[in-house]
Amino acid sequence: MRDTSPEVDAMYTEMLLSLPPGRRVQMGLEMLEFGMTMALAGIRMECGAQDEITERLMLFERLYREDFSYEEMRKVLSALRVHHEARQGAQDQSDLAPEAHPSKETRDSAIEED
Repeated sequence: MRDTSPEVDAMYTEMLLSLPPGRRVQMGLEMLEFGMTMALAGIRMECGAQDEITERLMLFERLYREDFSYEEMRKVLSALRVHHEARQGAQDQSDLAPEAHPSKETRDSAIEED
């Protein structure tokens, strides 16, 4: 359904095309972010608050449920969860890195104490 007259639609299109490309990209990203925010809000209303990865997997399922068979969707969601957990584990390890690799000052002070 289109409730915009062709004249107004043409004016709007001309206005959008007159914007710098970077601004048009920014507007598109803002719309995408808004859509994701709204979809996640709907998921939270229906299912209650979940951890971040579960909410993202539910969002993926909502967006792509028509594109995969049930079995394919289960495989994709499982692979995405494994990928997220591996990335999270790597992030946790990098958070520990400063302690695992003391700074030169820490090493020097430890040597001085001996």
